[in-house]
Amino acid sequence: MADLLVFGSGGQVGSHLMRLAAEGALHVEGPARPDADLDRPETIAAAIAASKAPVVVNAAAWTDVPGAERDEAAAIRANAEAPAVMAQACARASKVLIHISTDFVFDGEKTTPYVESDPVAPLNAYGRGKAAGERAVLETYGRALVVRTSWVFSAQGRNFVTAIRAAGDRPRLDVVEDEIGLPTPADDLAGFLLEAALALRDVPAGDPRFGLLHAPGGGAPVSRAEFARMILTSVGSSAEVVPVTAASRNDPVRRPANAVLHDGRLQRLWGRSLPDWRLGLARTLAELEEWGQ
Repeated sequence: MADLLVFGSGGQVGSHLMRLAAEGALHVEGPARPDADLDRPETIAAAIAASKAPVVVNAAAWTDVPGAERDEAAAIRANAEAPAVMAQACARASKVLIHISTDFVFDGEKTTPYVESDPVAPLNAYGRGKAAGERAVLETYGRALVVRTSWVFSAQGRNFVTAIRAAGDRPRLDVVEDEIGLPTPADDLAGFLLEAALALRDVPAGDPRFGLLHAPGGGAPVSRAEFARMILTSVGSSAEVVPVTAASRNDPVRRPANAVLHDGRLQRLWGRSLPDWRLGLARTLAELEEWGQ
């Protein structure tokens, strides 16, 4: 019998979750396309119905933010309709659902860190889809945990860390200075998700650990420009980071200026924060160096 069913098992968080579960001698199912296609929610429902796993983790999403602006309908199917189907299927099968969401559900205008009770006000199509998805999950099922996180990075795939590191041979990099957040190492987030899955698998609805939870990387917030400097310094690059404003980039996608999530509920209910993200950055850069990337 499977212990976990993981959607998005090939992504940044999902792949780490699969690895950590295997190291813990857990049986994990990680269906991929075409057997589990976010663009065809009926395949998601069928995968949940066929699985014996008591916990479903949704680490899958449409994460192409500019692409969501071009095809919002497809992004909505992946980020809102598919999670709604997951919640319905989990309710029918009495399975726990853990769903990952994002700081992009906020408009970034708050001057202090965001808490779970703050109203959502997404600025773009990606954020609108994710906000609709978490609302659908929470309104559909009482044994669901929605985990908001921010600025996820790992040695795998394209993310801010791998992109900046790859650009380190340029003489100059223009990086936004007026966007701040808490970077989140994918392996640290996966470690918490596994902990939550094991703790909640037999817990009934009504437990306070269900609902919304913020789980960003631990440590101090950082701007995009400061984050880039840390990456480049760590890899010995002499590239100059030139701070620019988000408005000056003429980016068609508006992004939250303040992406800092407060993890007080994580501390109260789970007794911890995620580790300092700077430790995860060092680990990720060492991993990339080892891989020769």
